[in-house]
Amino acid sequence: MRRLPAAALLLVACVTSTGTPETSGPAPTAAGPSATVPLTTATTIAPTTTKPLVGRPGAAGIGDDLYPTLGNGGYEVARYELELTLDAITGSLDGRARVLAIATHDLSAFNLDLVGMEVDEVVVDGSPAEYDRDGRELTVTLPTPVGEGGGFEARVDYHGVPAPESSAVPFGGGWQARTNLFYVIDQPDGAASWFPVNDHPLDPATFRITLDVPAGYDTVTSGVPVSGQDDDSTPDVWEIPEETAPYLVALAIGEFTRLDQQPAGDVDLVVWHPPDLPVALLEPFGAHAGMLTFFSDRFGEYPFDRYGAVVIDDFELAAALETQTLSTFGLPALGLGEDVVAHELVHQWFGDAVRVASWSDIWLNEGFATFGQWLWREETAGPQAYDEAIADAYRLMSGAVFATSSSSGADEARRRFPPPAQPSADDLFNPSVYLRGGLALVALNDVVGDDAMRDLLHRWYGQARGTAVTTEDFLDVVETVLGSGPAAILASHLYDDLPPSMPERGLVPPA
Repeated sequence: MRRLPAAALLLVACVTSTGTPETSGPAPTAAGPSATVPLTTATTIAPTTTKPLVGRPGAAGIGDDLYPTLGNGGYEVARYELELTLDAITGSLDGRARVLAIATHDLSAFNLDLVGMEVDEVVVDGSPAEYDRDGRELTVTLPTPVGEGGGFEARVDYHGVPAPESSAVPFGGGWQARTNLFYVIDQPDGAASWFPVNDHPLDPATFRITLDVPAGYDTVTSGVPVSGQDDDSTPDVWEIPEETAPYLVALAIGEFTRLDQQPAGDVDLVVWHPPDLPVALLEPFGAHAGMLTFFSDRFGEYPFDRYGAVVIDDFELAAALETQTLSTFGLPALGLGEDVVAHELVHQWFGDAVRVASWSDIWLNEGFATFGQWLWREETAGPQAYDEAIADAYRLMSGAVFATSSSSGADEARRRFPPPAQPSADDLFNPSVYLRGGLALVALNDVVGDDAMRDLLHRWYGQARGTAVTTEDFLDVVETVLGSGPAAILASHLYDDLPPSMPERGLVPPA
Protein backbone atom coordinates (compact mmCIF):
# COMPACT_ATOMS: atom_id res chain seq x y z
CA MET A 1 0.00 0.00 0.00
CA ARG A 2 1.28 3.50 -0.80
CA ARG A 3 0.09 6.54 1.10
CA LEU A 4 0.78 10.22 0.49
CA PRO A 5 3.20 11.82 2.95
CA ALA A 6 3.10 15.34 4.20
CA ALA A 7 6.17 16.10 2.09
CA ALA A 8 5.80 13.59 -0.74
CA LEU A 9 6.85 10.74 1.52
CA LEU A 10 4.31 8.52 3.27
CA LEU A 11 1.10 8.88 5.21
CA VAL A 12 1.75 7.53 8.69
CA ALA A 13 -1.07 5.31 9.92
CA CYS A 14 -2.02 4.30 13.42
CA VAL A 15 -3.27 0.93 14.56
CA THR A 16 -5.07 -0.09 17.70
CA SER A 17 -5.00 -3.74 18.64
CA THR A 18 -8.11 -4.91 20.42
CA GLY A 19 -8.88 -7.98 22.43
CA THR A 20 -6.61 -10.65 23.80
CA PRO A 21 -5.05 -13.70 22.13
CA GLU A 22 -7.35 -16.66 21.62
CA THR A 23 -5.53 -19.82 22.57
CA SER A 24 -7.90 -22.46 21.24
CA GLY A 25 -7.59 -23.84 17.74
CA PRO A 26 -4.54 -24.60 15.61
CA ALA A 27 -1.66 -22.29 14.96
CA PRO A 28 -1.64 -20.62 11.51
CA THR A 29 0.32 -22.30 8.77
CA ALA A 30 2.61 -20.45 6.44
CA ALA A 31 1.09 -22.05 3.39
CA GLY A 32 -2.48 -20.90 4.05
CA PRO A 33 -5.56 -22.86 2.99
CA SER A 34 -5.19 -25.84 0.72
CA ALA A 35 -8.83 -26.10 -0.39
CA THR A 36 -8.37 -29.79 -1.15
CA VAL A 37 -12.07 -30.68 -0.84
CA PRO A 38 -14.31 -29.65 -3.79
CA LEU A 39 -17.12 -27.48 -2.51
CA THR A 40 -19.66 -27.34 -5.30
CA THR A 41 -22.13 -28.47 -2.66
CA ALA A 42 -21.86 -28.56 1.10
CA THR A 43 -20.30 -31.77 2.40
CA THR A 44 -19.66 -33.29 5.79
CA ILE A 45 -17.01 -35.83 6.72
CA ALA A 46 -18.45 -38.63 8.83
CA PRO A 47 -16.51 -39.66 11.97
CA THR A 48 -14.39 -42.76 11.59
CA THR A 49 -15.30 -44.19 14.99
CA THR A 50 -18.57 -45.26 16.48
CA LYS A 51 -18.39 -42.52 19.10
CA PRO A 52 -20.46 -39.40 18.39
CA LEU A 53 -18.40 -36.56 16.93
CA VAL A 54 -18.17 -33.76 19.47
CA GLY A 55 -15.59 -31.35 18.11
CA ARG A 56 -14.42 -28.11 19.67
CA PRO A 57 -14.91 -24.43 18.78
CA GLY A 58 -12.54 -22.74 16.37
CA ALA A 59 -10.37 -19.95 17.74
CA ALA A 60 -11.66 -16.38 17.72
CA GLY A 61 -8.35 -15.32 16.16
CA ILE A 62 -5.98 -16.82 13.62
CA GLY A 63 -2.89 -16.11 15.74
CA ASP A 64 -1.42 -12.96 14.17
CA ASP A 65 1.68 -11.70 16.01
CA LEU A 66 0.40 -8.11 16.19
CA TYR A 67 -3.37 -8.60 16.16
CA PRO A 68 -4.20 -11.93 17.82
CA THR A 69 -7.97 -11.55 17.38
CA LEU A 70 -7.92 -10.88 13.64
CA GLY A 71 -9.16 -13.75 11.51
CA ASN A 72 -10.36 -17.03 12.99
CA GLY A 73 -9.18 -20.60 13.50
CA GLY A 74 -10.70 -24.05 13.05
CA TYR A 75 -11.50 -23.76 9.36
CA GLU A 76 -10.26 -22.44 6.03
CA VAL A 77 -12.47 -20.71 3.48
CA ALA A 78 -12.43 -22.00 -0.08
CA ARG A 79 -14.97 -19.59 -1.55
CA TYR A 80 -17.21 -16.63 -0.77
CA GLU A 81 -20.41 -16.05 -2.71
CA LEU A 82 -21.77 -12.59 -1.94
CA GLU A 83 -25.14 -11.18 -3.00
CA LEU A 84 -25.34 -7.47 -2.20
CA THR A 85 -28.19 -5.01 -2.77
CA LEU A 86 -27.37 -1.34 -2.27
CA ASP A 87 -29.81 1.47 -1.55
CA ALA A 88 -27.77 4.42 -2.77
CA ILE A 89 -30.05 6.98 -1.07
CA THR A 90 -29.89 5.59 2.46
CA GLY A 91 -26.55 3.83 2.03
CA SER A 92 -28.00 0.61 3.41
CA LEU A 93 -26.80 -2.77 2.25
CA ASP A 94 -28.75 -6.03 2.23
CA GLY A 95 -26.37 -8.95 2.05
CA ARG A 96 -26.35 -12.70 1.73
CA ALA A 97 -22.98 -14.37 2.14
CA ARG A 98 -22.33 -18.01 1.44
CA VAL A 99 -19.08 -19.13 3.02
CA LEU A 100 -17.84 -22.49 1.74
CA ALA A 101 -15.21 -23.79 4.13
CA ILE A 102 -13.21 -26.79 5.32
CA ALA A 103 -12.74 -27.72 8.98
CA THR A 104 -9.11 -27.96 10.09
CA HIS A 105 -10.04 -29.90 13.22
CA ASP A 106 -13.20 -31.54 14.51
CA LEU A 107 -15.38 -28.45 14.71
CA SER A 108 -18.39 -27.65 16.89
CA ALA A 109 -18.54 -23.86 16.36
CA PHE A 110 -16.68 -21.23 14.37
CA ASN A 111 -16.30 -17.48 14.16
CA LEU A 112 -16.61 -14.98 11.34
CA ASP A 113 -15.52 -11.34 11.47
CA LEU A 114 -18.35 -8.85 10.94
CA VAL A 115 -18.58 -5.25 12.11
CA GLY A 116 -21.74 -3.28 12.75
CA MET A 117 -24.13 -5.02 10.37
CA GLU A 118 -27.24 -6.71 11.80
CA VAL A 119 -27.47 -10.45 11.28
CA ASP A 120 -30.90 -11.74 10.27
CA GLU A 121 -30.29 -15.48 9.95
CA VAL A 122 -27.50 -18.04 9.81
CA VAL A 123 -27.99 -21.38 8.07
CA VAL A 124 -25.38 -24.14 7.95
CA ASP A 125 -25.76 -26.94 5.40
CA GLY A 126 -29.45 -26.15 5.08
CA SER A 127 -30.24 -26.12 8.82
CA PRO A 128 -30.78 -23.01 10.98
CA ALA A 129 -27.82 -22.35 13.26
CA GLU A 130 -27.57 -20.55 16.58
CA TYR A 131 -25.21 -17.57 16.69
CA ASP A 132 -23.90 -14.89 19.06
CA ARG A 133 -22.36 -11.46 18.48
CA ASP A 134 -19.52 -9.95 20.51
CA GLY A 135 -17.90 -6.94 18.88
CA ARG A 136 -16.57 -8.00 15.50
CA GLU A 137 -16.94 -11.69 16.35
CA LEU A 138 -19.93 -13.60 14.94
CA THR A 139 -19.86 -17.03 16.63
CA VAL A 140 -21.89 -19.75 14.92
CA THR A 141 -22.74 -23.05 16.59
CA LEU A 142 -22.83 -25.85 14.04
CA PRO A 143 -26.13 -27.79 14.03
CA THR A 144 -24.02 -30.92 13.56
CA PRO A 145 -20.25 -30.99 14.30
CA VAL A 146 -18.00 -31.26 11.25
CA GLY A 147 -15.00 -33.57 11.27
CA GLU A 148 -11.49 -32.50 10.37
CA GLY A 149 -11.22 -32.15 6.60
CA GLY A 150 -14.98 -31.93 6.18
CA GLY A 151 -16.61 -29.23 4.11
CA PHE A 152 -19.55 -27.08 5.17
CA GLU A 153 -21.53 -24.13 3.83
CA ALA A 154 -22.59 -21.28 6.09
CA ARG A 155 -25.14 -18.79 4.80
CA VAL A 156 -25.41 -15.46 6.59
CA ASP A 157 -28.21 -13.02 5.80
CA TYR A 158 -27.52 -9.51 7.13
CA HIS A 159 -28.32 -5.86 6.58
CA GLY A 160 -27.40 -2.38 7.73
CA VAL A 161 -25.48 0.73 6.81
CA PRO A 162 -21.80 -0.24 6.55
CA ALA A 163 -19.35 2.08 8.24
CA PRO A 164 -15.57 2.31 8.06
CA GLU A 165 -13.73 -0.15 10.30
CA SER A 166 -10.97 1.90 11.89
CA SER A 167 -9.17 -0.56 14.15
CA ALA A 168 -5.87 -0.32 12.29
CA VAL A 169 -5.78 2.76 10.04
CA PRO A 170 -6.49 6.40 10.89
CA PHE A 171 -8.60 7.08 7.80
CA GLY A 172 -11.09 4.32 8.63
CA GLY A 173 -10.45 1.29 6.48
CA GLY A 174 -13.38 -0.64 5.10
CA TRP A 175 -16.62 0.45 3.42
CA GLN A 176 -16.62 4.12 2.39
CA ALA A 177 -19.70 6.12 1.35
CA ARG A 178 -19.60 9.46 -0.46
CA THR A 179 -22.18 11.29 -2.56
CA ASN A 180 -23.03 8.90 -5.42
CA LEU A 181 -19.90 6.88 -4.67
CA PHE A 182 -19.19 3.78 -2.58
CA TYR A 183 -15.89 1.93 -2.35
CA VAL A 184 -13.76 -0.20 -0.04
CA ILE A 185 -10.18 0.23 1.18
CA ASP A 186 -9.73 -2.78 3.45
CA GLN A 187 -6.10 -3.16 4.55
CA PRO A 188 -5.63 -4.73 7.02
CA ASP A 189 -9.03 -5.66 8.49
CA GLY A 190 -11.73 -3.62 6.75
CA ALA A 191 -13.40 -6.43 4.79
CA ALA A 192 -15.41 -7.26 7.92
CA SER A 193 -17.21 -3.92 7.54
CA TRP A 194 -19.22 -5.19 4.55
CA PHE A 195 -19.37 -9.00 4.67
CA PRO A 196 -18.83 -11.85 7.18
CA VAL A 197 -15.28 -13.04 6.61
CA ASN A 198 -12.18 -14.77 7.93
CA ASP A 199 -10.31 -11.49 7.69
CA HIS A 200 -6.61 -12.34 7.46
CA PRO A 201 -4.07 -12.95 4.66
CA LEU A 202 -3.55 -16.51 5.94
CA ASP A 203 -6.97 -17.45 4.55
CA PRO A 204 -7.42 -16.38 0.92
CA ALA A 205 -10.33 -17.66 -1.17
CA THR A 206 -12.06 -17.29 -4.51
CA PHE A 207 -15.08 -14.98 -4.79
CA ARG A 208 -18.31 -14.55 -6.68
CA ILE A 209 -19.88 -11.12 -6.10
CA THR A 210 -23.39 -10.24 -7.26
CA LEU A 211 -24.20 -6.51 -7.00
CA ASP A 212 -27.72 -5.12 -7.35
CA VAL A 213 -27.33 -1.34 -7.58
CA PRO A 214 -29.57 1.48 -8.80
CA ALA A 215 -29.74 2.32 -12.50
CA GLY A 216 -26.98 4.70 -13.54
CA TYR A 217 -24.41 3.24 -11.16
CA ASP A 218 -21.44 1.25 -12.45
CA THR A 219 -19.83 -1.55 -10.46
CA VAL A 220 -16.12 -2.29 -10.55
CA THR A 221 -14.32 -5.15 -8.81
CA SER A 222 -11.02 -6.96 -9.10
CA GLY A 223 -12.89 -9.85 -10.69
CA VAL A 224 -13.89 -10.85 -14.20
CA PRO A 225 -17.31 -9.63 -15.39
CA VAL A 226 -19.80 -12.48 -15.81
CA SER A 227 -23.16 -10.83 -16.53
CA GLY A 228 -25.29 -7.74 -16.05
CA GLN A 229 -22.66 -5.08 -16.64
CA ASP A 230 -24.45 -3.74 -19.74
CA ASP A 231 -28.00 -4.13 -18.43
CA ASP A 232 -29.34 -1.90 -15.66
CA SER A 233 -32.29 -4.24 -15.15
CA THR A 234 -30.20 -7.14 -13.84
CA PRO A 235 -27.55 -7.38 -11.09
CA ASP A 236 -23.89 -7.29 -12.03
CA VAL A 237 -22.03 -10.54 -11.42
CA TRP A 238 -18.24 -10.67 -10.99
CA GLU A 239 -16.03 -13.70 -10.51
CA ILE A 240 -12.63 -13.62 -8.80
CA PRO A 241 -11.09 -16.95 -9.84
CA GLU A 242 -7.76 -16.57 -8.05
CA GLU A 243 -7.32 -17.10 -4.34
CA THR A 244 -7.42 -13.59 -2.89
CA ALA A 245 -6.90 -12.35 0.66
CA PRO A 246 -10.13 -10.60 1.72
CA TYR A 247 -8.50 -7.19 2.16
CA LEU A 248 -7.28 -7.34 -1.45
CA VAL A 249 -10.74 -7.42 -3.04
CA ALA A 250 -11.38 -4.19 -4.96
CA LEU A 251 -14.93 -2.85 -5.02
CA ALA A 252 -16.27 0.50 -6.24
CA ILE A 253 -19.81 1.62 -7.08
CA GLY A 254 -20.40 4.93 -8.82
CA GLU A 255 -19.88 6.44 -12.24
CA PHE A 256 -16.83 5.14 -14.07
CA THR A 257 -15.37 5.17 -17.56
CA ARG A 258 -13.49 2.09 -18.73
CA LEU A 259 -10.19 2.61 -20.54
CA ASP A 260 -8.86 -0.54 -22.18
CA GLN A 261 -5.11 -0.41 -22.62
CA GLN A 262 -2.98 -2.34 -25.08
CA PRO A 263 -2.35 -5.77 -23.51
CA ALA A 264 1.14 -6.61 -22.28
CA GLY A 265 1.66 -10.00 -23.87
CA ASP A 266 -1.07 -12.21 -22.45
CA VAL A 267 -1.94 -9.75 -19.66
CA ASP A 268 -5.04 -7.60 -20.22
CA LEU A 269 -4.77 -4.03 -18.94
CA VAL A 270 -7.61 -1.69 -17.99
CA VAL A 271 -8.12 1.57 -16.08
CA TRP A 272 -11.47 2.57 -14.57
CA HIS A 273 -11.70 6.29 -13.82
CA PRO A 274 -14.19 9.10 -13.13
CA PRO A 275 -15.63 10.30 -16.45
CA ASP A 276 -14.39 13.89 -16.13
CA LEU A 277 -10.89 13.10 -14.86
CA PRO A 278 -8.26 15.21 -16.65
CA VAL A 279 -6.38 13.08 -19.14
CA ALA A 280 -3.01 14.20 -17.78
CA LEU A 281 -3.71 12.43 -14.48
CA LEU A 282 -4.03 9.13 -16.34
CA GLU A 283 -0.64 9.41 -18.04
CA PRO A 284 1.30 7.41 -15.39
CA PHE A 285 -0.89 4.38 -16.12
CA GLY A 286 0.42 4.43 -19.69
CA ALA A 287 3.59 2.84 -18.29
CA HIS A 288 1.75 -0.32 -17.22
CA ALA A 289 2.96 -2.47 -20.13
CA GLY A 290 6.59 -1.40 -19.79
CA MET A 291 6.51 -1.93 -16.05
CA LEU A 292 5.08 -5.43 -16.43
CA THR A 293 7.90 -6.39 -18.78
CA PHE A 294 10.56 -4.83 -16.55
CA PHE A 295 9.36 -6.32 -13.26
CA SER A 296 8.77 -9.74 -14.81
CA ASP A 297 12.46 -9.74 -15.72
CA ARG A 298 13.53 -8.66 -12.23
CA PHE A 299 11.18 -10.83 -10.15
CA GLY A 300 9.67 -13.60 -12.26
CA GLU A 301 6.56 -14.14 -14.35
CA TYR A 302 3.65 -11.83 -13.55
CA PRO A 303 1.30 -13.91 -11.39
CA PHE A 304 -2.08 -13.13 -13.00
CA ASP A 305 -3.69 -12.81 -16.43
CA ARG A 306 -4.93 -9.22 -16.01
CA TYR A 307 -4.05 -5.99 -14.26
CA GLY A 308 -5.32 -2.48 -13.99
CA ALA A 309 -6.42 0.36 -11.76
CA VAL A 310 -9.57 1.94 -10.44
CA VAL A 311 -9.35 5.66 -9.65
CA ILE A 312 -11.59 6.81 -6.80
CA ASP A 313 -12.97 10.35 -7.07
CA ASP A 314 -12.33 11.14 -3.42
CA PHE A 315 -9.80 13.72 -2.26
CA GLU A 316 -10.02 12.25 1.26
CA LEU A 317 -8.40 9.04 0.06
CA ALA A 318 -4.73 10.02 0.17
CA ALA A 319 -3.64 6.46 -0.48
CA ALA A 320 -3.37 3.67 -3.00
CA LEU A 321 -3.89 -0.02 -2.27
CA GLU A 322 -2.64 -3.07 -4.17
CA THR A 323 -6.06 -4.70 -4.51
CA GLN A 324 -5.35 -7.89 -6.42
CA THR A 325 -5.27 -7.51 -10.23
CA LEU A 326 -6.89 -4.03 -9.95
CA SER A 327 -5.10 -1.55 -7.71
CA THR A 328 -7.17 1.18 -6.05
CA PHE A 329 -5.97 4.81 -6.24
CA GLY A 330 -7.34 7.85 -4.44
CA LEU A 331 -7.11 11.04 -6.49
CA PRO A 332 -4.34 12.60 -4.33
CA ALA A 333 -2.15 9.52 -4.86
CA LEU A 334 -1.97 10.25 -8.59
CA GLY A 335 0.21 13.23 -7.75
CA LEU A 336 3.08 10.80 -7.15
CA GLY A 337 3.03 9.79 -10.82
CA GLU A 338 4.77 6.64 -11.96
CA ASP A 339 6.30 6.05 -8.52
CA VAL A 340 2.96 5.09 -6.99
CA VAL A 341 1.85 3.17 -10.09
CA ALA A 342 5.05 1.10 -9.98
CA HIS A 343 4.73 0.59 -6.21
CA GLU A 344 1.24 -0.92 -6.44
CA LEU A 345 2.18 -3.07 -9.43
CA VAL A 346 5.16 -4.60 -7.59
CA HIS A 347 2.74 -5.57 -4.83
CA GLN A 348 1.05 -7.97 -7.24
CA TRP A 349 4.18 -10.10 -6.83
CA PHE A 350 5.00 -9.21 -3.22
CA GLY A 351 1.93 -8.77 -1.03
CA ASP A 352 -0.64 -10.42 -3.29
CA ALA A 353 0.88 -13.54 -4.90
CA VAL A 354 3.29 -13.82 -1.94
CA ARG A 355 1.36 -12.99 1.22
CA VAL A 356 2.49 -12.22 4.77
CA ALA A 357 1.84 -14.83 7.45
CA SER A 358 1.55 -12.09 10.06
CA TRP A 359 1.13 -8.32 9.82
CA SER A 360 4.42 -8.01 11.72
CA ASP A 361 6.08 -9.04 8.42
CA ILE A 362 4.54 -6.15 6.46
CA TRP A 363 7.98 -4.93 5.33
CA LEU A 364 7.97 -7.97 2.99
CA ASN A 365 5.15 -6.16 1.19
CA GLU A 366 6.12 -2.52 1.50
CA GLY A 367 9.91 -2.79 1.41
CA PHE A 368 9.80 -4.86 -1.77
CA ALA A 369 7.34 -2.45 -3.41
CA THR A 370 9.51 0.53 -2.47
CA PHE A 371 12.62 -1.20 -3.83
CA GLY A 372 10.71 -1.91 -7.03
CA GLN A 373 9.60 1.68 -7.49
CA TRP A 374 13.24 2.80 -7.06
CA LEU A 375 14.33 0.26 -9.68
CA TRP A 376 11.75 1.66 -12.07
CA ARG A 377 12.99 5.19 -11.37
CA GLU A 378 16.50 4.01 -12.26
CA GLU A 379 15.18 2.39 -15.44
CA THR A 380 13.35 5.51 -16.62
CA ALA A 381 15.29 8.42 -15.11
CA GLY A 382 18.78 6.94 -14.79
CA PRO A 383 21.16 5.79 -12.05
CA GLN A 384 21.48 9.26 -10.53
CA ALA A 385 17.74 9.40 -9.80
CA TYR A 386 17.95 5.97 -8.17
CA ASP A 387 20.94 7.01 -6.04
CA GLU A 388 19.25 10.24 -4.96
CA ALA A 389 16.08 8.45 -3.87
CA ILE A 390 18.15 6.05 -1.77
CA ALA A 391 20.26 8.82 -0.23
CA ASP A 392 17.13 10.83 0.67
CA ALA A 393 15.54 7.78 2.31
CA TYR A 394 18.73 7.01 4.24
CA ARG A 395 19.06 10.57 5.53
CA LEU A 396 15.50 10.44 6.85
CA MET A 397 15.67 6.96 8.35
CA SER A 398 19.06 7.56 10.00
CA GLY A 399 17.96 10.89 11.47
CA ALA A 400 20.34 13.14 9.55
CA VAL A 401 17.43 15.37 8.49
CA PHE A 402 16.70 16.04 12.19
CA ALA A 403 20.26 17.05 13.07
CA THR A 404 20.77 20.31 14.96
CA SER A 405 23.77 22.03 16.46
CA SER A 406 23.26 20.04 19.64
CA SER A 407 21.92 16.72 18.28
CA SER A 408 22.86 14.31 15.51
CA GLY A 409 19.22 13.44 14.98
CA ALA A 410 19.83 9.74 15.66
CA ASP A 411 17.69 9.69 18.79
CA GLU A 412 14.81 11.27 16.89
CA ALA A 413 15.13 8.60 14.19
CA ARG A 414 15.06 5.85 16.81
CA ARG A 415 11.91 7.36 18.28
CA ARG A 416 10.11 7.78 14.98
CA PHE A 417 11.27 4.83 12.91
CA PRO A 418 11.47 1.38 14.50
CA PRO A 419 13.34 -1.43 12.73
CA PRO A 420 11.26 -2.46 9.68
CA ALA A 421 10.92 -6.08 10.79
CA GLN A 422 9.57 -4.98 14.18
CA PRO A 423 6.57 -2.67 13.60
CA SER A 424 4.23 -1.96 16.48
CA ALA A 425 0.55 -2.74 16.54
CA ASP A 426 -0.36 0.92 16.96
CA ASP A 427 1.83 2.08 14.05
CA LEU A 428 1.65 -0.62 11.39
CA PHE A 429 2.25 1.69 8.43
CA ASN A 430 5.27 3.47 9.86
CA PRO A 431 7.48 4.89 7.07
CA SER A 432 10.21 2.51 8.24
CA VAL A 433 8.50 -0.56 6.74
CA TYR A 434 8.60 1.24 3.39
CA LEU A 435 11.88 3.11 3.39
CA ARG A 436 14.11 1.05 5.69
CA GLY A 437 12.58 -2.07 4.14
CA GLY A 438 13.55 -0.79 0.70
CA LEU A 439 17.02 0.23 1.92
CA ALA A 440 17.59 -3.29 3.24
CA LEU A 441 17.08 -4.69 -0.26
CA VAL A 442 19.23 -1.96 -1.82
CA ALA A 443 22.04 -2.83 0.60
CA LEU A 444 21.77 -6.50 -0.36
CA ASN A 445 21.79 -5.58 -4.05
CA ASP A 446 24.87 -3.37 -3.54
CA VAL A 447 26.81 -6.23 -1.94
CA VAL A 448 25.92 -9.07 -4.33
CA GLY A 449 25.27 -7.22 -7.62
CA ASP A 450 22.31 -7.00 -9.98
CA ASP A 451 22.59 -10.49 -11.47
CA ALA A 452 22.78 -12.28 -8.13
CA MET A 453 19.94 -10.14 -6.77
CA ARG A 454 17.80 -10.97 -9.78
CA ASP A 455 18.49 -14.68 -9.28
CA LEU A 456 17.67 -14.43 -5.58
CA LEU A 457 14.34 -12.69 -6.15
CA HIS A 458 13.38 -15.17 -8.87
CA ARG A 459 14.17 -17.97 -6.43
CA TRP A 460 12.25 -16.33 -3.59
CA TYR A 461 9.19 -15.52 -5.69
CA GLY A 462 9.12 -18.93 -7.35
CA GLN A 463 9.33 -20.66 -3.99
CA ALA A 464 6.91 -18.41 -2.08
CA ARG A 465 4.26 -17.74 -4.74
CA GLY A 466 0.81 -18.71 -3.52
CA THR A 467 1.89 -19.00 0.13
CA ALA A 468 2.12 -16.87 3.26
CA VAL A 469 5.65 -16.18 4.45
CA THR A 470 7.72 -14.66 7.24
CA THR A 471 10.87 -12.56 7.49
CA GLU A 472 12.69 -15.66 8.73
CA ASP A 473 11.67 -17.50 5.55
CA PHE A 474 13.28 -14.80 3.42
CA LEU A 475 16.44 -14.67 5.53
CA ASP A 476 16.76 -18.45 5.17
CA VAL A 477 16.58 -18.18 1.37
CA VAL A 478 19.13 -15.36 1.35
CA GLU A 479 21.55 -17.41 3.42
CA THR A 480 21.02 -20.50 1.28
CA VAL A 481 21.49 -18.68 -2.03
CA LEU A 482 24.00 -15.93 -1.13
CA GLY A 483 25.67 -17.08 2.08
CA SER A 484 25.79 -16.00 5.70
CA GLY A 485 27.56 -12.69 5.04
CA PRO A 486 24.83 -11.11 2.88
CA ALA A 487 22.19 -12.59 5.19
CA ALA A 488 23.84 -10.87 8.17
CA ILE A 489 23.88 -7.53 6.31
CA LEU A 490 20.19 -7.89 5.53
CA ALA A 491 19.35 -8.82 9.12
CA SER A 492 21.24 -5.77 10.39
CA HIS A 493 19.12 -3.48 8.20
CA LEU A 494 15.94 -5.19 9.37
CA TYR A 495 16.59 -5.32 13.12
CA ASP A 496 19.17 -2.67 14.14
CA ASP A 497 17.92 0.46 15.90
CA LEU A 498 19.32 2.61 13.09
CA PRO A 499 20.11 1.70 9.49
CA PRO A 500 23.70 0.50 9.36
CA SER A 501 26.30 2.02 7.08
CA MET A 502 26.01 1.52 3.33
CA PRO A 503 29.72 1.82 2.47
CA GLU A 504 29.22 1.27 -1.27
CA ARG A 505 27.26 4.54 -1.25
CA GLY A 506 29.22 6.45 1.37
CA LEU A 507 26.20 6.54 3.65
CA VAL A 508 26.76 6.32 7.40
CA PRO A 509 24.42 7.03 10.32
CA PRO A 510 24.99 10.37 12.05
CA ALA A 511 27.53 10.32 14.86
